[in-house]
Amino acid sequence: MALLIDPTEQTSAETTTRDVQAVARSFGLELHILNASSQRDFDAAFTNLVRLRVGGLVIGASALFISLAGQLAALAVRNSVPAAFETRQFVEAGGLLSYRRDGKNR
Repeated sequence: MALLIDPTEQTSAETTTRDVQAVARSFGLELHILNASSQRDFDAAFTNLVRLRVGGLVIGASALFISLAGQLAALAVRNSVPAAFETRQFVEAGGLLSYRRDGKNR
C-alpha cells in the first residue's frame, strides 16, 4: 500500500502519515510514503507506485491535490492503481472512492 502526501503541508502530512501507518501496521501491510509537492511530481510518484507494485493508494489531504483531483484520478486509472482521496470530485473523475474523516460529504 502507498500514501501520497504533499510534504510542503507539514502538519497535515505528518498527521496523515502517522494515522495511515498505524492502520497499515494493524493490517500487517507495508506502507510506502510518496511525496509530491507540485504537479510535476505526479508522474514520478505514479511511476514509483507501479514499480513498487502496490495494491492501493491513499492520497493525503492537500490543497494541491484537491485542485488537481481529476488529474490524480486519471493517473490512478491509467496506472491501474486503486486509489482513495477525500473529495467526491476525485470519484467523479474516475477515482475508486472518496473519504472524509469528519463524516461530512463534500
